Amino acid sequence: MLYLIQGEGLFRLGDAVFAIHPGSVVRVDPGQVHTFSVGGAAPAVFFVVTTPRWDETDRVMLDHEVSPPK
Repeated sequence: MLYLIQGEGLFRLGDAVFAIHPGSVVRVDPGQVHTFSVGGAAPAVFFVVTTPRWDETDRVMLDHEVSPPK
């Protein structure tokens, strides 16, 4: 679960891309591809809760940016 405290931007969750703003909550299922691109000058600050415990070896970096939906 991710809760956006500050900032705004575009969030990719699987094949969906949507705008998020402070107060947005996003649920990411295990193994689900997701990423975020900051929109605007303010940095993004998230509160993130993971279960089971976060393991850095689960991170897989993708080589592309999030584009707005067409």
